[in-house]
Amino acid sequence: MRGIFADPVFLVLLILVVGLFVGMHNRVLGSGIVLLGAITLYLLATPFVADRLYRFTQTDWTTEPTAGDTGAIVVLPAGIISGAPEYGGDTVDGLSLQRVRYAAKLQRATGLPIMVTGGLPKKSTISTGDALRQVLVDEFGVTVAWVENAARNTEQHAVNCAAILRKQEIASILLVTHAAHMPRAQKAFERAGLTVTPAPTVFAETYLPFSGRHLLPGTRALFKSWYALHEIVGGIWYRVSHG
Repeated sequence: MRGIFADPVFLVLLILVVGLFVGMHNRVLGSGIVLLGAITLYLLATPFVADRLYRFTQTDWTTEPTAGDTGAIVVLPAGIISGAPEYGGDTVDGLSLQRVRYAAKLQRATGLPIMVTGGLPKKSTISTGDALRQVLVDEFGVTVAWVENAARNTEQHAVNCAAILRKQEIASILLVTHAAHMPRAQKAFERAGLTVTPAPTVFAETYLPFSGRHLLPGTRALFKSWYALHEIVGGIWYRVSHG
């Protein structure tokens, strides 16, 4: 449910519906609310706003993480594409692919074993964890040591992965996920008892110098706003539910 309220399109539609309802009783106020909805949609669809929302959520990157005392690389999933004909069935989505690509790079650099995680989505024939493993093995030539295939959200990923890694006497990990997702994911894995070295990927773009195109709306920017709002709402939810 919280994911719905992080969807820019849903938020705008909600504002517009409220505006239309209010407009039945107060035309001026209703028109103002509808105008607010239109302005909100425009702003969220501009690179200027979307990139700043994304940058607000992300973990900064300074140097590429090294093996150090860590015992494994844990890769978090994003989503899955069901029935992709060109791949003969279900496979990882674009966001997940960005993560496994970086995980493969890190594995070659550090030699650490990889763990993937992700449960079985609805209407899917393969767990997200198994889909991640397939791509890493078949397309990147990287061995996957452990697959956790029951978790359905970040908190479950953390708890389930920690339980498996404790049996391997591993208490410290490199955690791979998007930069915007890292703050929430890191907290979840640390709550599960693991020492986390962030290994974020896909950072906010830097727009220098500023130009008028950053104020032109587009679906790419709207998607980035959705992702950022999803993480902002998720972070608030975690703070409220865990104190």
